[in-house]
Amino acid sequence: MKMIFNLRHILFLLICLAVITLAIMGGRYFTALEDNVTDIEGLHIIRPPQDVNAMVMNEDQLWVGGRDGVYEIDMDTYTVIRELKLPKNVDLVKGLVMDENKKLWIGHFGGLTLFDLEKENYEDLEVLQDKRVNCIYKDDAGIIYIGTWGGVTKYDGLEYTHMDAEDGLLHDMVNVVHQDDGGGIWFGHYVAPGGGLSYLSNGKWQYFSTNEGMPHNNVTSIYQDQKGDVWVGVGLFYEGGLVKFTRDMKSWRIENVFIKDEDGLSGEKIRSLYEMEDGSFWIGSEYDGMTIIKDVQEITELKSTRNYFSQEQGLAGYEVKVMLEDEHHNLWLGTQNGVTVLEVEAIRKLLLNR
Repeated sequence: MKMIFNLRHILFLLICLAVITLAIMGGRYFTALEDNVTDIEGLHIIRPPQDVNAMVMNEDQLWVGGRDGVYEIDMDTYTVIRELKLPKNVDLVKGLVMDENKKLWIGHFGGLTLFDLEKENYEDLEVLQDKRVNCIYKDDAGIIYIGTWGGVTKYDGLEYTHMDAEDGLLHDMVNVVHQDDGGGIWFGHYVAPGGGLSYLSNGKWQYFSTNEGMPHNNVTSIYQDQKGDVWVGVGLFYEGGLVKFTRDMKSWRIENVFIKDEDGLSGEKIRSLYEMEDGSFWIGSEYDGMTIIKDVQEITELKSTRNYFSQEQGLAGYEVKVMLEDEHHNLWLGTQNGVTVLEVEAIRKLLLNR
C-alpha cells in the first residue's frame, strides 16, 4: 500500500510540475505577443478584445465581436471606447450587421440580439430555428440572412422566413453567406465530410463539393473580387485551400484550386478573404498568418509574387478571421489575439517586401 501511495504521489507531483511549466511557457508566449516589436510604420495593435470573429463599421466607429463580447473602437485614435453591455446569454459572437436604423444585429452562440445604439437598449429576438449562430449577412437590398446550425433565417424588413435542407440547401449547417453581383446567394456549409456550397439564383440551385473538385467541404469564407470571380476558402486543421469560381453564362464552375505547398499559400486552411480597392488580395489562414498578392490575378503566377504577413512582423495573432477596409484605405484585421490596423504606408511596405 505504501508503494502504491508513493507512486501516486510522484505521479501527482509530475503532473503538477508539467502544468506549472506549461503555464510559464504560455505566459511567456503571450507576453511575447503583447510586446511584439515591429519596424513597420503605420501598424497598430488593439487589445482588448483578444478574440475577434466579426466587424462592422459605422461612420468613424468600428464594432468588433468575438469570444469577449462586443467592443466599440474609435477608428481615428485606434482605441477602445467601451465594451457593450449585453445580456449574459450573449456568448461567442459570430456575426455583426448594422441596419439603416443604427441597430446592431448581434449573432452569437446563444441566439440573436438587437442593440439600439441611439436608445442604448437591447432585445433578444426569438426568431431563429436554431440559436447557434454562425454568421450574419446583409445583402444589397437590405435583407438580413442569419446562418445557423439549423439552416438560414431571412428577414426582409417585414417578416422572418426559414430555409434548410428541405428547401434546397446541401446541409442545415450554414457557416457563411455571400451575395454576388448578379444577385445570387452563396451558402457555405461546415460539416465535413458532407457540406460544400449551395448556390441559389432566380429560384435555381447549383451545388459544389469535393465531388466537383473542391479540396475540402468545410467552407470558411466566400468573396467576390472586382472582376467578378468568386473565391472560396475551405479547410479543417491542416487540410484545405482556396477555390476560384468563374461564371459561364448563367452558371458557375471551378476554374482553379490553390493549396499551400504547390501554390505558396501561408497555410493549408483558409480562414478569411479580402480584396482591397487597390486590387491587392489578402488571404488569411487558420494558423499561419497571411498571404498577400499585389493583384488578385497574380495568384496564378509564380510563388515569388507572394508576400507574407505573420506575427513576427507585427500581426496581432496567427489566425486572421475577418478583414475590412475603411474610407482612408486602412485595413483592419480581426484575429484570435486582437485587432491589427494597417495604414496605407504599412500596406505599401508589406506589398514591396518580397
